[in-house]
Amino acid sequence: MSKVLKISSAINNQIYSSEKSAQSSFSGILDSQMLENEAFEKAFQFVTRNNRGFVSGKNPMKFGIMQSTLQDYDPHGKIAKNVASLDENKAKLIYRKIWERAGCNKMPYPLSVIHFDTYVQRPSTAIEALKKSKGQPSLYIDTRKRLLSNLKNYHTHSQMWNNNITQLMQYVELNKPYENKDAVAIEKEQKDEDYYFEIASSFVLKQEGSKFVPNDNGKGPSKFGILQSTLKIYDPDGNIATHVRELNDYKAKKIYKLIWDDAGCENLQFPLNIIHFDSFVHNPRNARHSLRISDGDPSIYLENRSAFLQSLKSYRYFGKAWENRLSGLSKFLQDGVIINFRKKI
Repeated sequence: MSKVLKISSAINNQIYSSEKSAQSSFSGILDSQMLENEAFEKAFQFVTRNNRGFVSGKNPMKFGIMQSTLQDYDPHGKIAKNVASLDENKAKLIYRKIWERAGCNKMPYPLSVIHFDTYVQRPSTAIEALKKSKGQPSLYIDTRKRLLSNLKNYHTHSQMWNNNITQLMQYVELNKPYENKDAVAIEKEQKDEDYYFEIASSFVLKQEGSKFVPNDNGKGPSKFGILQSTLKIYDPDGNIATHVRELNDYKAKKIYKLIWDDAGCENLQFPLNIIHFDSFVHNPRNARHSLRISDGDPSIYLENRSAFLQSLKSYRYFGKAWENRLSGLSKFLQDGVIINFRKKI
C-alpha cells in the first residue's frame, strides 16, 4: 500500500503551490496579514492568560489543557503523560496541534485567533460559527454569541463567556472597516469549496451506487451509502427524506453536504478533503482517528484507513471492493490528476 501512496517531493510542491494560490484571495482581505506563527503566538497567549496554574480533580487541568484533551492530542505521551508535567513550551506544542486541527493555520488574522479561542472552548460551536460566518470575523463573533445563548447552561456562564468575547474583540482589535472589504474574494473561496464538494460527492456516489440495500452489513437499510440511522442524525425532521428509499442523487448530495460540513472538510486542503469525506461517510470514528494521526499527510491517512479495514472481520467479504476504493482515492495524489483537477478551477 505504501508504494502505491508514495508522493514525490515534486508532487508535494505542486499541491502546496496550488493551495497557496487558491487561498491567496481570501488571505488578501487584510491590508497586512500577520504571519501564521505570529498569529498562533498571539492566540496562545490569549487562551492561557488566566489558565496557567494546575487545577486538580477527576480531569485535572494546567495551562487550560485538561487531562482528557492531552490524551486526545498526545495519546502516546510523547510531550507529556500528565498535565501536571506541562510547562509553557510543552503546552504550546499541544496547542499547536489544536491550532492545526481547527484549521487556524490556513486562516487569515484575526479570524484564526477568534476561531482558535472558540475551538479550545467548544469545538462544535467553533465549527458551526465558522460555517455560518463565511470567514467574516464580526459575523463569526455574533454567531458564537447566538450559539452559546442557546445552551442549557448559558445563564450559569453567560457573564464569563460574554466577558471573554469582549476581551477577545479588544485583543485582536476587531473593527468595522475590515468587515466586507472583499466580498468577491469570500465568494471565490465559497466557489472553491463547492467545487471540492462536487468532486468528493461524485466519487462517493460512484463507489456506493444507487441501489437500495435492505440490511447494509447488519446496520440497517441504506441507499447511496447512507444508512437509515445516518439519515435520522442529519435530517431528524425528514425535510430531505424520511426514509433512505426516498433518496435520489439530488437528495443524497444534500445529505452528503451536511456530512461534509460536519466532518470539517471545508477546512482541509486538497486532496485530504476528498479522502477524509469518503472515509467519514464510511466510518466517522476511524475518519477522525486517521485525520488526527496523519498530521495532514494524505498518504499516512490512507495507510491508516487501510490498516483499519484489514482489521475488520468483514474484510474477507468486502476487502477487494474497499481496496479498490482506496486505490481510487490514491489517484488524487498522482501528479497528472492534480494538474487536471487544478485546470478546472
